[in-house]
Amino acid sequence: MSEDALKYWLALNMVVGVGRTIFHRLVKRFGSPKNVFSAGISDLRQVPGVGDKVAMAISEFDVDRGTDRELGLAEKENVRILTLFSGEYPDLLKSIYDPPPVLYVKGKALDSISFPLAVVGTRNPSEYGKIVAHRLCVKLASAGFSIVSGLARGIDTLLIRRQ
Repeated sequence: MSEDALKYWLALNMVVGVGRTIFHRLVKRFGSPKNVFSAGISDLRQVPGVGDKVAMAISEFDVDRGTDRELGLAEKENVRILTLFSGEYPDLLKSIYDPPPVLYVKGKALDSISFPLAVVGTRNPSEYGKIVAHRLCVKLASAGFSIVSGLARGIDTLLIRRQ
């Protein structure tokens, strides 16, 4: 996938109000994430689940500025960004009803992980929760477990930043 195409995948994934389901609906309707950003607001509103607010968020999203920052952070943190069309994207995950369109990977290739553990937590963890989650994940990772995260705001991203 070209860097240009990746930028549009990232951009659509970053638009506030566009979750997995709406992402897939938009791409199905317009053919690609890049085409979604070329669509008019009235065309965007034709997609089930896309109202005025989401249509405006898509049309106003600055693809270059938003994705340049994201790509820079990924490079700085040695994170690989995968889309559904990336060779490293896990087949099992791809086969679910509503697969995440974009994955961020730090560490081992996903196909080399035999027993992944997910980190799920609150968006507003207490200081105690932050300490416990960090210690637990460090110990598990040191023991050879792979920690996977959906990178939701909260505990998930806190753990990534502390590494």
